[in-house]
Amino acid sequence: MTLSLITINGTGSYPTDPTNFPSMVALALLPSGEQIFADKLDGLQTTPIINWLPLTYPMLTYPMGASVDTGVANLIALIKATPGKIGVLAYSQGALVWATVWRDHILNPDGELHDRLGDIVLTICWGNPMRAPGKQNGNVNAGWALNPGGGISGTDDLLPSQVPDWWWDFTDPNDLYTDSPGISVSADGKTILLTPTSEDEMLIYRLIVTTNFGGTLEGLLGLVEQAVEQLKQPLEEVIGIATAIWNGLTFAAAGPNAGHYTYNVQPAIVYVQQVALQYL
Repeated sequence: MTLSLITINGTGSYPTDPTNFPSMVALALLPSGEQIFADKLDGLQTTPIINWLPLTYPMLTYPMGASVDTGVANLIALIKATPGKIGVLAYSQGALVWATVWRDHILNPDGELHDRLGDIVLTICWGNPMRAPGKQNGNVNAGWALNPGGGISGTDDLLPSQVPDWWWDFTDPNDLYTDSPGISVSADGKTILLTPTSEDEMLIYRLIVTTNFGGTLEGLLGLVEQAVEQLKQPLEEVIGIATAIWNGLTFAAAGPNAGHYTYNVQPAIVYVQQVALQYL
């Protein structure tokens, strides 16, 4: 049975957005119009190597928490409705949706999708806010430089033991959402450890995801100032961190040249193609 490839695009996108990394990979693997035409001339039926299933969910910058919750519910329903082997490509907020479903609903022995554990055969994430500390199989297999640390979700990150070899996280340096350098894991692999800076980054990220701040930088900074007693760094430094996180999320400042937006998808295309050909 053909591999079903679920793609989960990121904040501010739409399901088949060709500028989002998951869609880029899927579109590169679909038969071209020229191939379909040539096959018809030869009397052949073109056989796609993937069954592309782009996930629909709000993909909102604000309120992000509700957007993620809808994504989780929609992804659970999609997996339930999809027989056979599944690969998942997820970016940014989409990676947050997928990592939540993977940990809480598939890996979890009590999860409603635990019976599908053996059907998930491939994952690729870019800019994953829940990246397990030290895990970046994408960079390893692509021969890219490694970026220690983990996702900005901090204590909500996946644990290294929850990430199989077939799960490839790609990390760009200075991608604040997946390259929080102060995050590590305890010697027994069961606890996420934070530095003061990474703890403040986690707090700011949680404010963006869970609170009613009006969807503006001004509103976010107002909440940061109110949360001053919870902060580990001086307020002036934290305001700079909060501004960088918000700017990265909204394309401001560094814009499309920021680390969160500059991934090379070619290694991902090759990897998905190799896996998909096994199921034809």
